[in-house]
Formats: sequence, C-alpha cells, structure tokens
Amino acid sequence: MGAHVAPVRRKLCHQMRQLRFDSIPLIAWNKIAIITGASSGIGRAIAVTFASAGENVVLAARRTDKLKQVADEVASAGVSDLPVTTDVTDEQQVSTLFAAAVDRFDHVDILVNNAGIAIGGPTDELALVDWQAVIDVNVTGAFACAREALRVMKPRRDRGNRTVVHRHTAALQRHRQRFEQHTLECAAHGSRISHVVADV
Repeated sequence: MGAHVAPVRRKLCHQMRQLRFDSIPLIAWNKIAIITGASSGIGRAIAVTFASAGENVVLAARRTDKLKQVADEVASAGVSDLPVTTDVTDEQQVSTLFAAAVDRFDHVDILVNNAGIAIGGPTDELALVDWQAVIDVNVTGAFACAREALRVMKPRRDRGNRTVVHRHTAALQRHRQRFEQHTLECAAHGSRISHVVADV
C-alpha cells in the first residue's frame, strides 16, 4: 500500500501547490479553511501548508487523537485552529462541523473536500459492505460537505472570495454531474470550485 500511496500523495500535494499559484487564489492570509480528512496523509499536508501561509484551519477527521496531533502542529505556525472530530458520512456531524466553524470564526472561506477511503483487492472478492463504505465516504460524504459549504457561503456578500476544492476519487468521478451542478450553483453566488483528481 505504501509504495502506491506515496507517489499519489506527492502528485496531489503538487497539484495543491499549483492551485495555490495558478488556478485560483486558494491560499491567502487570514482565511478560514475547513479541511476534511485532515488527520493524516494529504489532508494533514494541506493543513500544514495552509497554516504556514497564514490561514486559520478547521480540521475535520474521525480519529480524535491524530487530529489533536495535527492541531498542535498547525498551532505552532501561529494561526488559529479548530479540530472537530467528524465522520463525513454522518449528516448531523457535518452540520455540527460547519456550525462550529461559523461559531468560532464567523464564516468559512474555503472547504477542501479531502476525506476519502480506498479498499483494494480483486473485484470479485470485494464485499458489498466495503463497496458501500467507499461510496458513503467518497461520494455521499463529499456531497454532504459541499452542500453544507454552499449553505454557509451563499448568504455572504463578498462575492468571489469563497472556494471549494474537491479531491476526486474514481468513485466521485462517477457522480460528476451532481458536482458539476454544485459548481454552477456556487459560481452563481460568487464561490469558486476546483476539482483535483486523485489516481486512486
């Protein structure tokens, strides 16, 4: 697993850096960013990168202990952080995540929809419960977070200063039409959407 994940992680981090400088003004001083799947891997790397650029970060993941470690790392950069234990497959927990962010920081500027899982092995040996777990996190969880981000960002008047980044997996690609609609709806209210594709 490690031999396969490491190159993918490097590629995603490179893509995030490209977004930073080229595609959209993703990183800017004193913005408020929610990052899902922030307790390890790509999510942790994004959180640390954002913090080093002066962004305040809301860290979301299921593993509280790992989340606390990343929060301590982020805090050392001198920015504000808020770790919120969150399972993105739970609609209520997603709502609580965004409510906590707004309560602490008043608003949300950026959502990085990074949470995702992958289950390997031959297709004919893959249990349906495992397949459903992938869909629940990578598709339904991403949708729930994107929907909540739109609800929070939509009322704001400073159009053009909000961003949602979707880290796509193959499962999410299959539901692209719904996320393209989300892109158009966000654009109508001044939010930018970027799709980063992960080859996993």
